[in-house]
Amino acid sequence: MTAKGQVTIPVTVRFALGIAPGDEVVFAIEDGRGVFRRAGGVLDRAGTLALPSRADAPPLELAFLIAATILAGLVASNGNANWIEGVQLLAIYAMACVVFWYL
Repeated sequence: MTAKGQVTIPVTVRFALGIAPGDEVVFAIEDGRGVFRRAGGVLDRAGTLALPSRADAPPLELAFLIAATILAGLVASNGNANWIEGVQLLAIYAMACVVFWYL
């Protein structure tokens, strides 16, 4: 590996994967190992980043997320908003920040 982090892919590996100059490859970590594959499109890139599991989210956190989503939808639904709707949106986000900080 070079100082810039560049790696030369051996010719046999390039032929096996069908990689040509100018093709894009995707690097990922799977089962603690670094792997790469040819990038064919958006669907091939899906799942390359591990997402945190939030199945154990506290009920208060879920309530704030739902309230923030509903309020943001109400503010954006008619295409224009007044200052009070903006203040309400900022207030719910501020409350959510405080709750998330102390959970």
